[in-house]
Amino acid sequence: MKLTTQTAEIIIIGGGIMGASLAYHLAKRGCTDVLVLEKSESLGTGSTGKATGGFRTQFSTEINIQLSLLSLEKLKIFHSEIGIDSGYSPQGYLFLIEDEETLNKIRAVRQFQIQCGLNDVVELSVSEIHKLQPFIDLNNIIGGVFCGSDGFINPMNILQGYTNKAKELGVRFLQKCDCQSFEVLNNKIVTVSTSLGVFFAETFVNASGPWAAEISKKAGLDLQVAPLKRQVAVLQEIDLLPSTLPMTIFLSDGFHFRVRNRQLLLLRSTIPETSNPFDITVESNWLKTTHEIAKKRIPNLKHSTIDIMASWAGLYEMSPDNHAIVGKSKLENFYYINGSSGHGAMHSPALGQLLSEEILDGKASTINIHPLRPSRFDEGEPNTDLHLL
Repeated sequence: MKLTTQTAEIIIIGGGIMGASLAYHLAKRGCTDVLVLEKSESLGTGSTGKATGGFRTQFSTEINIQLSLLSLEKLKIFHSEIGIDSGYSPQGYLFLIEDEETLNKIRAVRQFQIQCGLNDVVELSVSEIHKLQPFIDLNNIIGGVFCGSDGFINPMNILQGYTNKAKELGVRFLQKCDCQSFEVLNNKIVTVSTSLGVFFAETFVNASGPWAAEISKKAGLDLQVAPLKRQVAVLQEIDLLPSTLPMTIFLSDGFHFRVRNRQLLLLRSTIPETSNPFDITVESNWLKTTHEIAKKRIPNLKHSTIDIMASWAGLYEMSPDNHAIVGKSKLENFYYINGSSGHGAMHSPALGQLLSEEILDGKASTINIHPLRPSRFDEGEPNTDLHLL
């Protein structure tokens, strides 16, 4: 392919759900001279396409609750605004508790959530849990919390919707375009050199997901975002459990499951066996252990089998405090929209709007995103999270 030299007002590096959301929200405000550079042949082949599609408002920090509530508002009108179904289905998130200490902490979190405007989280007794989720072994469960407005989304639909609408408004997307280096002059990026040529812009945005630190390093910056493998086991049998069930999460070890397209997805947070941070192979030991845990907790799965070929792994983009890093970097015209730590797909509608406000207006106005500022780690002010939800 012929190398080119192009210009744009804003260049976004990364064509996943976050980059597409930002591109759309910029264009919606009239800033249409936007160029999105994606290294892959297709959009959404990174973390967006690997996401399981959970959506929740149940968090233990105000900023994450606010991001979820704003995203929820936008998801409810997504079809009328964007023209595509976001897949939002309010089936709920059910967190299961097995000890009194955790139960007391969750009760405190629930009171905090109410103060933050999240009013539909309810504490459930064991009998109430059984009515909502009758397929699990409740012998070790002492209680739970449930939010009915939580549920599921379709990240690829959201990506497609934002991409299509952004293109209609004049945004350009360029695929198979790998970022190689930046030219930095007087504390500003002047150009980005790529596999398809050199591109000039007034403003640059890092929306490259798990690869964000590598992109920032090319600009001489140390961005504290690291990839973390997360694996998904898919059961071979269909219709083992009803598709209407909520996302169900055991807080003691993070094991959780949901039904998607009639198949059961099993998930469990563990430290990957590989030393390669970008490895996304599914580990056989992980599959076996996760399946055994599932069969003990869900009696219906006693004779189930893992579909090894359908199971997959993807990458989270983790920040030191498990909160997104959004805003201007140490360079005057280079912005971050990174590090959502597993919440990127669900928070992409909100974060795209908020960063567009900061870029165009100098400050986000819909929500105060000061807690997400990139400088917070250097200032010794990371977000404090109970790491329960």
